[in-house]
Amino acid sequence: MREAEDLENCSIKMALRECEIEKAHIECSCNVVENRRALTQVANKTLILFEDVDTVFDEDRGFISTILQLAETAKRPIILTSNDKNPILPQLLDRVTLEFKHPSSEELLSLVHMICASEKAQISAQLMEHLIRSCLGDIRKTLMLLQFWCQGKRDHTECPSQCSRRCSNTQYHKPCMFFCQKCCMKCLCVPPGFYGNKGVCPCKQQKASMRTKGPEQAAELG
Repeated sequence: MREAEDLENCSIKMALRECEIEKAHIECSCNVVENRRALTQVANKTLILFEDVDTVFDEDRGFISTILQLAETAKRPIILTSNDKNPILPQLLDRVTLEFKHPSSEELLSLVHMICASEKAQISAQLMEHLIRSCLGDIRKTLMLLQFWCQGKRDHTECPSQCSRRCSNTQYHKPCMFFCQKCCMKCLCVPPGFYGNKGVCPCKQQKASMRTKGPEQAAELG
C-alpha cells in the first residue's frame, strides 16, 4: 500500500515537472516570437541617410553609382540632404524633392530656450539672440555653436567684465571664433570687424599695441 502511494506521488511530481518544462518552453517560444516581431518593427522603421550630398565632387563617381545600386536593391527609404537646390545627382533617380525654409528668429529662440532648459545651461536671452543672428537661421550651426560655447563657458554664466562694454552694445555682433584663453573663451559678443583684416585675437592686438607704445601708455592699457 505504501509503495502504491509513493508511486502515485512520484507520478504526480513527474507530471508537474513536465508541465513546468512545457510551460517554460512555451514562454521561451513566445519571447522569441515577440523579439522577432520587435526586430521586424525596428527594421521597418529604418532608413538610409546621406547628408550634404552637394559637397560631393564631380570625380567621386563611385558615390553616385552606390546611390543607384542602393536605390535598386534596398528595401528601405533613402534620404539625401543638400544645401544646394540642384546637387549633382543622376537623373535616373525617381525622387521627391522637399524644400525646407530657414526657421524664423522667434522659432529658433524658442528652440534654444528649450534646449538650454533641458541641459540646465544658464544663458542670457541677449546672448541667445546674438548667437541666432550670427548663424543666419542655420539650425545645425546654431546648436553646434551653442554646444561649443557652453563647453568653453563651463561654470561661468556671464561674460567677463572686460567684455561688458561690448556685450551691452545693441549692434549686430558675431561670435569670436578664435576663442583665445585669455579674452575670448568666455565671451561670445564681439562686434563685426573687431579683428580687422588680419583676424587677430583681441588680446594679441592689445599686446601689440603695448609694445608699440611707451611704458606710461602701456601701463594705462594694462
